[in-house]
Amino acid sequence: MEHITVNHYDTINSDIIEEIRNSLGPDAINKSRSQPTHFMAIEWLLLTAVFLHYTKPYFETLQKEAAKHHYEVLRKTTAKCWNRFFGKTPEYQFSRRDMKGEEIPSRFSFTFSIMADTDSRYQVKLLLDKALSQTEIQDASEAFLADMVAYHSNPGNGIVKQLEEKGIPAGGYFLVRYDVSSKTLKPVSAIPGSEDYPG
Repeated sequence: MEHITVNHYDTINSDIIEEIRNSLGPDAINKSRSQPTHFMAIEWLLLTAVFLHYTKPYFETLQKEAAKHHYEVLRKTTAKCWNRFFGKTPEYQFSRRDMKGEEIPSRFSFTFSIMADTDSRYQVKLLLDKALSQTEIQDASEAFLADMVAYHSNPGNGIVKQLEEKGIPAGGYFLVRYDVSSKTLKPVSAIPGSEDYPG
């Protein structure tokens, strides 16, 4: 699919990246980057090892096409990502460590996420719980894409409107997660103790 990028660390097996890119279609872009060794930031704001990036032109194109096919493609792609990055024995699983070298615990994956452009200079990042099943990862990705399609069709729709009302996002990213019980997206704050900080 045009206007979608598979962004990834250059340390990840190229066959895996090609499998993901091919599931999206021949027009999907492959973009690698060096894996950093040191960084200082709130961990959820850091780019995951692999992420799908949906650009604004993608949504402009999608509004002119049948969306059903796009959802099916995304479900197929995230199923492949779950097989590689989630479950009991993931092929790749990245973690963050503190200054003492100890692993930083997190409910969200540092390995895979999905991002999308907004009408502003900010982006929306879907954080994925590491404990989600394959079906739940697919449901989360579909809910995210549907919400972003609604937003780009009418900026007054979707969770982005709620996030924009909260002000400028930390690090330039609006963070969201998928709530399995309600099957909806929920805002996430990266600041411990704040209203939307997940326990």
